[in-house]
Amino acid sequence: MRKKSHILLLISSLLLISVTLTPSCKNEVQKKEPKTPVQKEWIVLFNGTDASAWRGFKNDSMPAGWTVKDSVLITSGEGGDLGGDIITRERFEDFKLSLEWKISEGGNSGVFFGVVEGDQHAVYASGPEYQLIDDIGFEYPLEPWQKTAANYAMHFADSAAAVLNEARW
Repeated sequence: MRKKSHILLLISSLLLISVTLTPSCKNEVQKKEPKTPVQKEWIVLFNGTDASAWRGFKNDSMPAGWTVKDSVLITSGEGGDLGGDIITRERFEDFKLSLEWKISEGGNSGVFFGVVEGDQHAVYASGPEYQLIDDIGFEYPLEPWQKTAANYAMHFADSAAAVLNEARW
């Protein structure tokens, strides 16, 4: 049996987030009937009011620097590589993730998935990262594996993906 893991948001610059999640649809096969996907309800991970579905990595509460303002979950970007990361309280194994995000000028962030806490010292030690970064305004040139929507350092982002500037959702 596979171990369920957390979804984690790594934030190293101002990032505004609205997230929802649904378990992936599984097909059930019945005799002589076509496959029909089972529809599941979305699980809302941020309700616009509080961050009760989240906690700090290796912590029971939210780390410093996280606030809710104007129905948006915001981080100050404090914490660096070894602090400030948040994970879902609930564990997920098969899921589809939908999120709206906005990042500050020059910001660099990401959403890790498949994260397990265990003996790991940091989130990136156990899970891959869906990259979120200011592709246009980041201070250094970016390689294709570093751009928004890349599976960081493993798969390039879809070249058709359009990234808006930091002022828009």
